[in-house]
Amino acid sequence: MTVTKQFKILAQARFDLNRKIHMIQRNIQELREQGDQPILDQQSIRYEHTCKSGADNLATWASENRMAIHPDTKTKVMLVGTKRKLATIAEPLNISICGTTLSQSSSGKLLGIHMDDCLSWNEHISAVIKKFNTKL
Repeated sequence: MTVTKQFKILAQARFDLNRKIHMIQRNIQELREQGDQPILDQQSIRYEHTCKSGADNLATWASENRMAIHPDTKTKVMLVGTKRKLATIAEPLNISICGTTLSQSSSGKLLGIHMDDCLSWNEHISAVIKKFNTKL
C-alpha cells in the first residue's frame, strides 16, 4: 500500500471519527438541555442509552475502516464530568461492544496522558512524579 493511499484512508477515518464525535457531542448536549431528572434512574438510563449508541457507532466505524477493537483487554468505559454530575449516576453503566461488556474505569491513560473522570491534572502529575522519583 502506498503512502498516498494510507494517507487517504487515515484522512477518511479521521473525518468519519470527527463526524461520530460530533454526533455523540450532540447527544450529550441534548441530555444537558433536558435538565436534571427528578428520578436518577431515568437519567442513568439516558446516559447508558447515549453511551450504547456511541459504542455501536464506534464498532461500525472500526469495522468499516478495518480496525480492531479489543473489548476484552484494552477498551474501557470512562464517564467524564463534574464530581457532582458523576455522583448522580447510581449504577455502573452496562456498555458492550462486539458482545463483550466493557469494564468501567474512573481513570486511564490515553496517548501518554493520565486522565481521571473529572479531567483534572492530578492523576497525570502523580504519575509523572512517581516516574521521575524512580529515575533518581
